[in-house]
Amino acid sequence: MRHDQHCADPAVHQIEALGAVAQIAFVVPDLSRATAGLGAGLGVPRWLRLDDVAFTPGSCRYRGAPADFTAAVAFGMSGDLQIEVIEPRAGASVYHEFLERADTGGLHHVAVLPDDLDAAKARLAAAGHPIVQEGVMAGGALRFAYVEPDGPAGLLVELLEMSTGLREYLTQA
Repeated sequence: MRHDQHCADPAVHQIEALGAVAQIAFVVPDLSRATAGLGAGLGVPRWLRLDDVAFTPGSCRYRGAPADFTAAVAFGMSGDLQIEVIEPRAGASVYHEFLERADTGGLHHVAVLPDDLDAAKARLAAAGHPIVQEGVMAGGALRFAYVEPDGPAGLLVELLEMSTGLREYLTQA
């Protein structure tokens, strides 16, 4: 049986239509410990680690309001799939919310690279799936939006748009 013959959740079909999954991301309370375990388990040979990444009110929004939080982030590759690991440090965010529900951490979101991020956001919002966190970073080289679909176990979907240069930099981890 094909997936579309047995999956009744229209949000899942909308997300699949946005593009292939390019990244899976974990939110954890301890970045060093998590990258060691995930590196071995997922075959990630090395990580690009960025400590104290600032999500500022001028460039990011969280649940409709200006965002102000920091996180430590690591990027690695498992084959062609990017693995992201996030440790929230300070301030309210979808990452902090996640650790309040799952204090040991876990799979937080999958990311897709839609052809048109703004059109994808509008399409999902019109279908009743709110944007819960979004922003522009790295001088405009990265745009992102987290969508809260009715999908499996509260898993968020991140819509990503990044420059070729940034994508190459992050995949060289």
